[in-house]
Amino acid sequence: MSGSVAKRYATALIEVAREMNKVDEIGQELEDLQQLFISNPALHQVLESPAVSNEKKKAIYAEIKNKFSKTGFFKNWIRFGKEKSNEDSGPVDNLLKILIDRNRMTVFPMLARLYQDLADEANGRVRVEVSSAVELGEQTVSLKNLLQKRFGNNVILETKIDPSILGGMVVKAKDVIFDASLRGDLMRMKERILEKI
Repeated sequence: MSGSVAKRYATALIEVAREMNKVDEIGQELEDLQQLFISNPALHQVLESPAVSNEKKKAIYAEIKNKFSKTGFFKNWIRFGKEKSNEDSGPVDNLLKILIDRNRMTVFPMLARLYQDLADEANGRVRVEVSSAVELGEQTVSLKNLLQKRFGNNVILETKIDPSILGGMVVKAKDVIFDASLRGDLMRMKERILEKI
């Protein structure tokens, strides 16, 4: 159920973002908030907690936003053309207040991810996650070009190092997983050997 709720909010937000012609900017705001919640899990827990009143949650959010805006964290947030200040409300602020009022903050991480997927689709992008045992270095450019030919879209390459794959790489995009890792090769070899026993 939380998936369908998150999708409804993400879809509504992307419609607002399209009307404002600010799809990527609003996506960045969601990413900023997600990073804030990841780096401060207690904040997200408080905003999810049924033991804390909604008014208190909104006050905590406003206080945190005020504190972080002094560091420049919220400086690029959209304010419907108003002069930027902490009192102004943009679409992401309004969304957060709605989620708090409806006790739906638990869907925020999924909502942010779904919004990113919708924004990528709207802008003809595909995110590709590449895991490798070591840094790819100069291979990154040729890999990105190859993936763009394969998917026919602008590729956003997200790389991460995973020593457990031993060598090679694992590529994940949309519904496709291409495992060209040494770990994957060894596992497939083991399966073939066990089939013959």
